Amino acid sequence: MATPTGVSVLDTMLNGGLPEQRAVLLIGGPGTGKTTMGMQFLQDGIERGEECLFVSTEQTPGELADSFAPYDFDLDDENLSIETVHATTGSTVDSQEPELVLNSLGDQPRAGDAHDNGDGRDTPMGGFSTPFTGEFVMEALEHYAPCDRVVFDSVSGLEAIAEDDQVFRRAVLDFIRLFTDRFGATAILTAEETSRSLGGDGGTSGMLQFNTHGVIRLWREQIDGDYHRFVQI
Repeated sequence: MATPTGVSVLDTMLNGGLPEQRAVLLIGGPGTGKTTMGMQFLQDGIERGEECLFVSTEQTPGELADSFAPYDFDLDDENLSIETVHATTGSTVDSQEPELVLNSLGDQPRAGDAHDNGDGRDTPMGGFSTPFTGEFVMEALEHYAPCDRVVFDSVSGLEAIAEDDQVFRRAVLDFIRLFTDRFGATAILTAEETSRSLGGDGGTSGMLQFNTHGVIRLWREQIDGDYHRFVQI
């Protein structure tokens, strides 16, 4: 079965929508509408009474609210959860030297014996932070299961979890399986078109297309002095 995207033209091109309980990669340059399209996908789910999750690796919930202010998105709907997970500098139990640690700001408390350190970040007891690894990022998301729709915006924000491309690709595959298998969700993962995760060649031939069920590319071109938006499936 197909899961509608909430964009009628795109649904027609997709023969009804995205493959149910599968992950699709949405790529494009800055300002091409990836985040907005992802939220439109969740808004369609909200209107159908489905459980939806928006995960951002780049913006806080407040920044997302500002970005979505021009649109009629129901960000306060009880069926929508918003979680942000991104890397910041801190210290872990294993090492007090500065390193990348997990910063999580979401609708629900993270699992485990964490507490709020006063600046909006959850940190383990003792004042130390959680390392920014795929394992701990997934742990921060697991309590949102089950879920019908997930948008992960963006995969490019996870590039710090692994220096090796193949290790990174495997980590992203673990996220996809988390969303589609454990959550039972239809998922959209966004990525910058020129990111390392796509091979850095500006095309759709990068490593992540082999992890997902399909690729949707967004871009803009200036024609006769006006910018026009394009989509390729």
